[in-house]
Amino acid sequence: MIASPTDNSVAGIPSAVVNLVLGRAPCPTDINCDGSIDALDTAAFTAAFAIGVCPPDGACRADLTGDGLIDGLDFAVLAPAVAAGGVCL
Repeated sequence: MIASPTDNSVAGIPSAVVNLVLGRAPCPTDINCDGSIDALDTAAFTAAFAIGVCPPDGACRADLTGDGLIDGLDFAVLAPAVAAGGVCL
């Protein structure tokens, strides 16, 4: 692919499309988005858990089950990922 230095496109394809196709795969259990699955994600989850529901804007990384709540079901998804540790690819 040929990148354009002026408009951030690749061979005429808008950069938003290129990022969507070439971007990293989502890593849902990396709640704080630092690339690692660790105790910092547990801390971020705990802060969200104290509130219990997702904000109306829909930005809710701690809702790992997608049900609009931050509860024990989400922790059941997070806990094994943190225990295993790892890096989001």
